[in-house]
Amino acid sequence: MTHYWKTACTPMITPADCAPYAPTPVASPPPAPDEVPSIGPKAPPVPGADSPLLGWVEDIQLPDPTGITGEGVLDGLAVVGVLGGSVAAVTAAAVTSAWLWTWTPIRLRNFAVGSCMLPGAAMLIDGWSAVRDDIAQACNEVSAGMPVQGAASAAVVTVPIGWAAAAYLSARYADQRDTRGLKSPARTDRAMWARRRREMAAATRMSATAMPMVTGTVNPDPVIGRTASMSSTAPARSVAGRLTGRHESLFRITWLAMREHVVAIGNPGSGKTTMMVRAILSFWAAGWRRHQQWWRSDQAGRPLAIIIDVKGARDARRTAATVRDGFVAMGGDPKRFASWPDGMELSFFGGKLPDDLEEREKRARELSSRFEGLLGAGMTSEGMDPAEAYYINMRKAVLHLVVDAPNPDLGLEAGQDPPGSFFEYLARMDRAELVRRWASYPDEIDAITAVTSSEKNPILMAERTAMMNISRELGESFDGTAELTDYDIVYCCLEGITSPLLAQAQFGALVSMLTMLAGRDHGRTIQLFCDEFAQVCGDAGAARIVELLRSANIGSAWFSQSWMGLGANDDQRHRLVDSCSGGILAMRANNAGTLAEKIGTRKTSAFSRKVVGAGQLGDEGNVQSDDSFIVSPAVLADFGPGDIVHIRGGKARFGHVSPLDIAALYPLPGLAKSTTTPAAPAAADLTRKAA
Repeated sequence: MTHYWKTACTPMITPADCAPYAPTPVASPPPAPDEVPSIGPKAPPVPGADSPLLGWVEDIQLPDPTGITGEGVLDGLAVVGVLGGSVAAVTAAAVTSAWLWTWTPIRLRNFAVGSCMLPGAAMLIDGWSAVRDDIAQACNEVSAGMPVQGAASAAVVTVPIGWAAAAYLSARYADQRDTRGLKSPARTDRAMWARRRREMAAATRMSATAMPMVTGTVNPDPVIGRTASMSSTAPARSVAGRLTGRHESLFRITWLAMREHVVAIGNPGSGKTTMMVRAILSFWAAGWRRHQQWWRSDQAGRPLAIIIDVKGARDARRTAATVRDGFVAMGGDPKRFASWPDGMELSFFGGKLPDDLEEREKRARELSSRFEGLLGAGMTSEGMDPAEAYYINMRKAVLHLVVDAPNPDLGLEAGQDPPGSFFEYLARMDRAELVRRWASYPDEIDAITAVTSSEKNPILMAERTAMMNISRELGESFDGTAELTDYDIVYCCLEGITSPLLAQAQFGALVSMLTMLAGRDHGRTIQLFCDEFAQVCGDAGAARIVELLRSANIGSAWFSQSWMGLGANDDQRHRLVDSCSGGILAMRANNAGTLAEKIGTRKTSAFSRKVVGAGQLGDEGNVQSDDSFIVSPAVLADFGPGDIVHIRGGKARFGHVSPLDIAALYPLPGLAKSTTTPAAPAAADLTRKAA
């Protein structure tokens, strides 16, 4: 018997395809070449028609108006009430929080953008239809008598909408308060005063939390506290403009501003010393971060902070100890911190003379620059009366004769044998010694005659007496071998209270050593910090020093207790502030009217309201442009300890200084590996002195 399945089956893939248990594939006959494809009533599938997004849109069913009943209307009203109430509740909570914690419209905008993670996360987890499904579920739950569950299900949409509404309302209220004003001018003033107080209080609270010493990756800037608010001379922003920009919580001083010299003013008890300590260490940390950026074409040198504390006494020593502890906590080598004159002796004359004659001539030029700064011989004679100009020129001549004197005994020409100590400098200030050294130089012989010919006014002897007084006042503190560039931080304690004349001489010597660096490739980024400087700056004031430091590429910060402490007269004060293009750091200051005028004014809106019957305020009034202080004296007087404002370029940033928390500091990256101790000669000097 022949089975049909055995003869009708043809194996296609494997020999087992024709087994009894396997289905027999049936091959369809190929279509005829001239056959036309049939077209039916059903359209072919569209590519992408099964995507989730298109399916989400196609599944939306619009309600049929003819089928709505009374019960459906009530359910719809309930849904609208619950969802609208949820949005209103979120908005009210956000506005209340913004009022309590002084959140700006920009910050509310950021919260609104952040809340958009709710619908985004829902769609990421459940697909494109997740938000629609949540809303449908919320409607069903509300219709079923479960409003709380419905509000929770709809939170994926109501929360972002509520935050966005709060941001808009906050921006609108701020625009009305700052431009048109509220219904009552007194109410507007109270609102603005309360807002400022809450902003400063919030910055004070936030400053107690941990914060970095530096902010920024590509362009690191020093951080000294928390920002409260900002003001500028720019016109008032619109409602939309108040929702743009970025929120800044850190009170920073830009690196460029600090390098362009700044002035800091704060009454006793305002936190000026706390701010100075924070600024010193923040500068060093930012400078180190910039020094580590090897890829920059303008890579900064290793930072060097030099502090001149004129108060002296125990307060200066305590501040120096705080700065040292903070520097060590950041990973610095304690041997690269120097407290002068207690722990080291500087070399005013540059130490041992080099053997190379060109280096000796360079040393002589540097020494002349130092003495010009110390004696005031570098001043120009323009604008002086003839007698004063004559005396300045004679002083310059004496300085040249002493410093550049040749040594015929050793065969050294002019400028090749500079003095190596005050003793040697004084020994040359003798007519016979100068004539012996300059015997082969006719012009210098005439100059010696000019400074020694007058019996009534012997210039050479007067200068020798002045130099003797200076050397006696300076003592051994400038007779060592250490240089300022041997360290990372040098804290100089000048006894400006107990010995003002000594402090003035020491200050002049230190400044002359700094300005001398203009002619050297020292490879350092140097910042000078001066506290209570007015009594040691001399008649020319600190502005002349700032102008000298500019040529040496050295930044500076000048700290004073009041406007009057910036100089001996108004000309010096205004000149110093004008020279410091980095801006003004103002803390609590009483009677700061002149300072407020110096800061400048900005355009504001002055508004009024008509008074109708019974002393009531009407709805009509005037709004006009007016000039007011960027920072008024009343605001500065109302500052609490630690409150600060930085004014630069018509912009004022208000904030609060963060006290230095040494325990919270961490080592700077790469500092421990690159730190060496080139300041060993200072230790040798101390050992020699002790012996």
